[in-house]
Amino acid sequence: NNNNNNNNGSCFFEPVIVLSTTWRLQRRSRDVLLSSFASKRVGTNNRTLVDYLNRFNDGDGDGDVVTNDSAVVSSSSSFSSSWSTPDLDHGTTPEGRASEINAWLSAHCSRRHDPTIQRKDLLFLILDDLDLLYTDAGKRNPIVDEQHFVCTVSYTGYRQVEGKVGLTQDRVELALCKMKEQVKAIYRRKFGTGRWDVEEWE
Repeated sequence: NNNNNNNNGSCFFEPVIVLSTTWRLQRRSRDVLLSSFASKRVGTNNRTLVDYLNRFNDGDGDGDVVTNDSAVVSSSSSFSSSWSTPDLDHGTTPEGRASEINAWLSAHCSRRHDPTIQRKDLLFLILDDLDLLYTDAGKRNPIVDEQHFVCTVSYTGYRQVEGKVGLTQDRVELALCKMKEQVKAIYRRKFGTGRWDVEEWE
């Protein structure tokens, strides 16, 4: 995420969207998704969701091109690595999805060309209808922690239970709360303890 300072010295962050959905893997479903993104306007700047994908494009891969006027142009059958997680051929298992997200995060750190930046330094949140905190076998997934994840389906442990599906208001508020906690941890490291400890990240 990019951050900027306003006139009073406070800091705000500009979000970017990276797709991990299986819809990213097929051109037809990808076009439907991007067209939907182009029709949704959010934020005080009234930008489309596509604009948040376009802003993050670093031009390091082939794929769909999003122009400045939010028109979607399908230019190849593959999707830009800047906008989506890699396909590691793991299917739709929670551990497979988590591995693909982890691979993108690692690659993103490398592209920053700063050896001091690690995955734990990134401000990010995963939204998924798979419970990535657990594997298919019901074991705790060590790749994903609760501070960086909000599930859009109700689970008890690793078992799905009845409840509302999707990005409900409660889940939006939970996501914002987790992002705020991450920001606090970043500032504690930068201006407080001068180091990361287990308590700050858990």
